[in-house]
Amino acid sequence: MRLLFFIILGFFSQVSLSGCTGIAAKAPTKVADIPLSCKDPRHKFKSIKSILSKSSYNTNATNYQPIIDPKGFISVDFNKDGKTDFHFIERLASEIRLISCMSNSKRYKRRITPFKVHETIKSDFQTISETIRVQGEALILSINMHEHNWGSDSEISTYAYSKNNKEFLLEQREITSQSGDGMRGDTFEFYDLKNQKYKKISSCGSLEEGCKAFSKSGRLKLPKTRATLMKPVKIYSQLL
Repeated sequence: MRLLFFIILGFFSQVSLSGCTGIAAKAPTKVADIPLSCKDPRHKFKSIKSILSKSSYNTNATNYQPIIDPKGFISVDFNKDGKTDFHFIERLASEIRLISCMSNSKRYKRRITPFKVHETIKSDFQTISETIRVQGEALILSINMHEHNWGSDSEISTYAYSKNNKEFLLEQREITSQSGDGMRGDTFEFYDLKNQKYKKISSCGSLEEGCKAFSKSGRLKLPKTRATLMKPVKIYSQLL
């Protein structure tokens, strides 16, 4: 199933999309104003603000900023130690990744997260884009994919920092799939680990045969080991 493919793609996807349209001018690389100790100690990956990508299929690529913040990086004191923590993206060639750099009052600890950012430049039929933002004290990571005729898939994960665990714990995940041609139905899944509940809704496509729409919700069993920003869970049916 295409939705299952997208979920597996998740945070570890390194898919390269290709096509036959021309490539626009390269996006300018802008080094984020972050502490030196947060940057790549080998000086291979460079911290950046924007990439070159398409907002939708069959359009020209333009500058796109994955981190939703005017600065191009996130500077929030998540662990409440009186010192700013940093989250930013860095790249080496085609690899673009999210970095988490947390303070412990005296120094910073740099960690490479599994979350990848993709440039969609050549494809005429597909686009994939990621966003990183803060809402209140939550860190929210989103993956959105659109394919001509197939439709759209999205995955939104909400993390909150735990001082006891010294990790960003997954609190919510929302998975949506919308049909573009009526050959399949729309689906919506919502997993609330904080309040231990879930909801799943599935409709039928206008051209789909033998389909039964359904809606169900219930209690969510928490796993012994919580999913974190560094070790995300990809399939949630095991928790139901």
